[in-house]
Amino acid sequence: MSLPGYDKVTGCIEFPELNWSNWSNRWLDQKPEKFYGYLKKGNHFVGEVALRQVEDNTYMISIIIEGSKRGNGYGKKGLVMLIDYAFNQLGATLVMDEFEQGRNVSDHLFKELGFETKKQGDLVIYSLSKDQYKKGAC
Repeated sequence: MSLPGYDKVTGCIEFPELNWSNWSNRWLDQKPEKFYGYLKKGNHFVGEVALRQVEDNTYMISIIIEGSKRGNGYGKKGLVMLIDYAFNQLGATLVMDEFEQGRNVSDHLFKELGFETKKQGDLVIYSLSKDQYKKGAC
């Protein structure tokens, strides 16, 4: 991916405060086209999840876990909740994500949850259909 400030190793994107207002106007209260939520453990922020509609009933998913909180299962729990929300609340028939090859932890998580993969250049496209989900992929 070629986003400004994107780190291919960690998947993190620089997000300076001057961009916050523009971002929130585009993402918050935009259902069903977009969904954004925080992941918290008690009163502590651990990450964020998001969905954006890319075609009818198809959503691109996103999950980010704060660096010091990684490795504690928050990513899996957050991703399962996000997938459930997409299929059961938004009526999605397919959820997808894409990232560079070599992101081994993310790759393992998506495959563990039943996502199918397809390589496209330097990217891997991950997809999970509602039918796969109903069969217990997650």
